[in-house]
Amino acid sequence: MVNILLIDGDSLFQKAFAKLLSRQENCRLAGIAETREQVLLCLKHFHPQIVFTDIVLGEESGINVCALIKEECPEAIIYILSSYCNFRLMQEAMHAGVSGYLSKPVSGTALSALISAYKEEKCPEIPFEDKLFDAVSQ
Repeated sequence: MVNILLIDGDSLFQKAFAKLLSRQENCRLAGIAETREQVLLCLKHFHPQIVFTDIVLGEESGINVCALIKEECPEAIIYILSSYCNFRLMQEAMHAGVSGYLSKPVSGTALSALISAYKEEKCPEIPFEDKLFDAVSQ
């Protein structure tokens, strides 16, 4: 069973993501966090293999949360799931250990492909959907 943590402050998106995820086999939404404190509790209790986080989390930076996740749970694969993106943030995300970027709203097909890749390879480094990632990595 693949444990997934969602970090997002939008309750409507949380419900939509949970519904999309419920269609996936052998994975579960282990927790939903909106704050740094909630993230720490979820990491400790659920040991997620995959973390999806928004890049903007109220007063907290999603990038800072990604760095925290890598410190506390280095084996977790982190994906930015956001409608907000710019060059500087993508650079920071890469340095914080983020494996990829998916645009909101995320499609069931994209989510399914990502989870399937994780299950098959246990190494799901995916390209950022944005061409911005290519520019950042060069």
